[in-house]
Amino acid sequence: MNKFNAKKTEYNGNVYDSKKEADFARDLDLLIRAREVLGYKTQVDYPVFINNKKVFSYKLDFEITDKDGRVRLVDIKGYKKGSAYQIFKLKRKCVEAYYGVKIDEE
Repeated sequence: MNKFNAKKTEYNGNVYDSKKEADFARDLDLLIRAREVLGYKTQVDYPVFINNKKVFSYKLDFEITDKDGRVRLVDIKGYKKGSAYQIFKLKRKCVEAYYGVKIDEE
């Protein structure tokens, strides 16, 4: 059991932190078969450094490459309350600023 009672869920030989993440991966696989998405990576590490010192690492749920080559960053969130969610939002803002990217939340 993960935090917020999310159940680890296996899909296609991979274990995801929640059923919602596994369902998202399944949907991406359907989009790959439909040739709308070229591919995706899961649990991509985005370290953040300040003054050459690693401050934290951000584990992104999905890095998706669309058919036009555009890369989308997506984090899956089920529970959107409490201090853990506030920390997530702060880390997401830091990563977006540090890397010059936009992280979508599903």
